[in-house]
Amino acid sequence: MFFGAIFISKRTRDLYMKRGGLVGLLIILLLSCGCATIAGTPGTISVTTTPPGVPVYLDGVLQGNAPLTLNMVPPGTHTVEFRPASGSPWTTQVLVASGGTSSVAWNSEVAPAATPTPAYTPYAIEEIAPKGLYVTELTGYQGGGNYITQLTFNLGLAQATPVDMNATAMTFTTQAGTISPYWTITDKRYSNSDNNLLEAGEVFLISMSTPHVGPGETFTLTITPPGGEALVVTKTVPSFIGVYVKFP
Repeated sequence: MFFGAIFISKRTRDLYMKRGGLVGLLIILLLSCGCATIAGTPGTISVTTTPPGVPVYLDGVLQGNAPLTLNMVPPGTHTVEFRPASGSPWTTQVLVASGGTSSVAWNSEVAPAATPTPAYTPYAIEEIAPKGLYVTELTGYQGGGNYITQLTFNLGLAQATPVDMNATAMTFTTQAGTISPYWTITDKRYSNSDNNLLEAGEVFLISMSTPHVGPGETFTLTITPPGGEALVVTKTVPSFIGVYVKFP
């Protein structure tokens, strides 16, 4: 049985109940109160808010409106929560030392910093000039045995000159040789395009069939845009292949 942050086995619980009766039950309730207390002299928590008057909860129990002083607080870690009439509540953890005084102050008028929406962040970039192509989230998929038979990856463009995917060549090389695998655009991310022209800031999801590549083998993916240098990505298959392998 698990209460709060304290584990009480069934055997221990039954022993307390059998030998202690109501006292044993009280011990279990104290252990399962949900706050991590320790032995010692009770302390105090001084609580203030801006503006004043915000309801204050200690370990889930309403104590009154700030400012106030919470007395006879058992030593240990406690949860203090503020629940203003408008706006979002705020919760913090407070450590009370034996016989000590802790302070908590909260200014509800200070808005929390906005969490910026991140731009598209590549998993790993291997970029070429002058076209600025890069590959991210290169993932291999198992083909029914301990080998890879399919790749997917994001193909992005960091520079201004568009790349015509219809005229882009891709090759896949292993120790057995080089082939021109079948590949297709399965999704156009961050793109409003209805054609196969990869433009700056766009990301296309590419799916590619590959020959069998097993553990320890190295393969090279070469992407050659029209009029540009080739993007060459070389990876080694790990010793264990699950349903999929995400290459760093």
